[in-house]
Amino acid sequence: MRTLVYFERAYLLSEKNLTGEAYGEFRKGFDTSSLLAMDESNISTHLWILCGALYEGVDTFREISEILEWLFKNFPNRLGEYTGIITFVFTDPYMTKLREEDRETYEAISCDLLSFLFKCLEIKHATRIDDLSESNVVYYTRADHLRLLFEDEEEACHYRLPLFHVNHMNDPQEGTLVRQVIGIREKDKSVSGRRIYENDHVYLKSFFKHDSREGSFEFLPMWIQYADDAKGCCVVFDARTFGNHALREVIYMSDAGECVHAGKACDSKRYETIQEGIDSLREIYKDYEIRKCVTLDISKDPRIEDSYAGMDELVDHAMSQISYLFKHETYKHENEVRLIVEENDIEKVRVIGGKVPKVYVYNDSQTYIGEIVLGPKMKEPNNFVNYLYNQCEKMWSSVGKNPVKITKSSLLFR
Repeated sequence: MRTLVYFERAYLLSEKNLTGEAYGEFRKGFDTSSLLAMDESNISTHLWILCGALYEGVDTFREISEILEWLFKNFPNRLGEYTGIITFVFTDPYMTKLREEDRETYEAISCDLLSFLFKCLEIKHATRIDDLSESNVVYYTRADHLRLLFEDEEEACHYRLPLFHVNHMNDPQEGTLVRQVIGIREKDKSVSGRRIYENDHVYLKSFFKHDSREGSFEFLPMWIQYADDAKGCCVVFDARTFGNHALREVIYMSDAGECVHAGKACDSKRYETIQEGIDSLREIYKDYEIRKCVTLDISKDPRIEDSYAGMDELVDHAMSQISYLFKHETYKHENEVRLIVEENDIEKVRVIGGKVPKVYVYNDSQTYIGEIVLGPKMKEPNNFVNYLYNQCEKMWSSVGKNPVKITKSSLLFR
């Protein structure tokens, strides 16, 4: 019992970014724990605290790595996002050789990889939105896309949010901006001079987040760009739609790689954490690249090249945690928040036909809509009203009274 109390204190301190104190409480728990107690604890939280302590130099790498190796041997299936790097650090042949013959280089590479992932996860954590009590989460869309929100013919997509593949987004820098800022060059993947496209599995839904204390959520640029030149509609979601999933704030960046505040109600501390994280990633990656170039220039051993190729994949995996959380400041008027999922089950992928087939997946929890605003230029809006009220009635049937309002935009636009 005492062990779990130490671990709980460690978690609470880590949430306050008190890394040294959190690590101290964790060590008290770890040093008094049994295998059963560790099994009942949150391994992911322990790894977060350990990697934070490693990054900040709270304890030596040797001390921390001994705990990491113990966790790897006893809980190999519970390492979460750290699985790849920890497995590599303790099993890769080149790393094993370094551990025996060049401890300094082994520790430097291990610290770089673990710290890089830690900072990516720290940034991701900082973008999480937990409180929507003073926000409207709004979605501007075409009228003919409403049917996707109200699909009810089968349980697998029963009033679920459709999340479209990232390749369908309108930003040409989608997923690449923050990589460029950090200094990660796109790898040349081609055959006979022809570029090879990769197939990723990231889907997302974007929303406009509006501070409910600042008047109407209707915003003409959003109507024009995303709602079929104001002939579409604007959907306001009830907060319970996102109860089981983390909405994440999109961070806007300048050409110089600086985080730019999107609105008045921004959290300055959150932005400071993210900017510090980006700056740290730049430095860590710079050190990593220098070490890699020097090593590969000196040694022509293909096994070492294979190991560094493996490290590059681990860096890419770490970056995948945050790649779709950054956009150029040109888009900051959108004050965007996102729901992002990775879906590898091809059976869950659906297609909308057309000149360009668009693929999407459904979110796995039910949608709840609070209001649907019909656009100022929508033709024959009455044609939609009865259908929308009927579907909303069914959508809310398991909760109770249907609170949905179908309204006409107050904006004057033609």
